Parts: sequence; structure tokens; C-alpha cells
Amino acid sequence: MSSLRSKVPSPQSLFAFLAAADALNFARAAEELNVTQSSISHSIKRLEHHLGTQLFIRANRGVMLTGDGQQLFNAVGGGFGVIENAIDEIHRRQLSFLTIAASSSMATYWLMPLFREFHSTHPGIKLKILTIDKNVEPDDSIDLTIRLLPLTTERRNAWLMARETVFPVCSRVYLADAPPLREVADLPNHKLLSYEDPHRQRINWPEFLAALRMESRSIEPAAIFNDYQLVLHAAMAGEGIAIGWTLTNKFLLEQSLLCRPLDVEVNTQLGFFVLAQPGKALRRETKMLVNWLLKQSQELR
Repeated sequence: MSSLRSKVPSPQSLFAFLAAADALNFARAAEELNVTQSSISHSIKRLEHHLGTQLFIRANRGVMLTGDGQQLFNAVGGGFGVIENAIDEIHRRQLSFLTIAASSSMATYWLMPLFREFHSTHPGIKLKILTIDKNVEPDDSIDLTIRLLPLTTERRNAWLMARETVFPVCSRVYLADAPPLREVADLPNHKLLSYEDPHRQRINWPEFLAALRMESRSIEPAAIFNDYQLVLHAAMAGEGIAIGWTLTNKFLLEQSLLCRPLDVEVNTQLGFFVLAQPGKALRRETKMLVNWLLKQSQELR
């Protein structure tokens, strides 16, 4: 660490000195820093005592810098200018990106296939995608999040993208060698892939079958995963049947990487929402991204 800390009485004394040297007036320096004039005077006296030199020549109509004062002013002003420029550059980089947080499966299988279209229609907006392993709220570092919430959710800056609609999915490779699958009652005879995540509660096979009013015997999954991406990879590899969601499975179904072996689905009382900070006014670019997300998911609402 720099030894500067031991060479000044406090960082605040440098702010007081810089304001007074720039204005050549203790009263105006006090106004700029929102402190009393006596506080400015005291800080500078402490700094002068600590340095063992006089920095200002006091006069009835104001103050003037001494030679030592001018030398310190040049150094402090230049150093603070470099710091200010660095902070401004950091802010510019942060503001140039819109940050959106979503689950890894949502980001990979729904957001990513749409990126090309988004960039072609909004070339001036750069996105930063965060994949998260648990639900988070938007904050000063995250502009938007995609979350599964009750359909009755009412809060500012929350927009419903799609209802939660779930259905069985698998690969045609699996169906080629699997037992007959003609109706929901056949599902327990198949290899069922289960998704269990302690941070995100999602509908499971017993709940899915119960929603279809089917009395199911005890279900023993063929495999259990705590990451839905792994569930989808296993399903695409022909390892069994998974529960599919409208958003995360849309493009996989369109590309025939997965199929729906049964014409059944369950609509829950939940929905995928895009969220921003409740009490924060949205930037123009953020509004554009929200509107684009809602347009892309319109058919699923």
C-alpha cells in the first residue's frame, strides 16, 4: 500500500484543500463540499500542520496559494483528475451493456438462439448475460432478470412473458427402442428423467401426473439432475423422457432435437416474468429490451 496515507492527516483534508485551492475562497469551498467554512479552515490547518508548511496566504478578500500550496495543488488536482477519468470510463463501460440474468437453460436454449435477431434490430445495444444457479432480484448491477413467479404477481416493472406450460419431451432415438407410449398411463413404464433443484422448485413427475388426474404408482426416475441443461442433454441423447417447458424447449422442438411424444400438457398457476427494479425508472435501452423480450414470447402468453 502507498505510504501516502501516513503523509496526510486524512483523505478529507485533500478534498478540502483541493476545493479551497480551486476556488481560492474557503466559503465557496464549504458550499461545494456541503460543510461549514470552519470545517474547511480546520481541515486545511491540520494539513498545513501535518506537512509543516503554509499552503495559503490568508487575506481579507480571500486566500492565495503559496509556492508549496501551488505545487500540492498541481499534484492533487492531476491525481484526482486521473481517478475521476478512470471512474467515468468504468461507468461508461457498465452503462454500455444491459445485463440480464437467467437460468443456464433459459439463457442457452431460449435467449441465445434469439441473439442474432436482437443484434440485427438493435445494433447499438450490447448485452451481458449472467447465468445464475438461484433466483435473484434485479439491482444496480443487473438490469433485468427472468423468473418463474405466480401469475397473480403484482409489482412495478414486472411483465409476464409466458405462462408455465409443461409437457413430456424426448428424442425420436429414444422412442425407436422404447416400450409403447400411446397415453399418459404409459409414462411410468418409461425411463423418466427428473429435475430436482433445491434453489428452484419446479413441477416433478408425480405432480405432473396428478395434474392430469392420473393415479400414479410410486415413480422411480431413471436419473436425477440438479441442472436442467443436463436433463435436456440426457433427453436429446436418448436416455429417457423429460418434462419440457415452453420457453426452454421451443427451439429444440423446432429443430427436431426433441419431440413431444404425447399430445398432453399442464398449465400451472405460474408464469415466466421479466423483472426490473420495482422503484427504478428504466433507461430507454432497457425498455427496448423488455419490449423485444415480450414480442418474442407473445405466442406463448
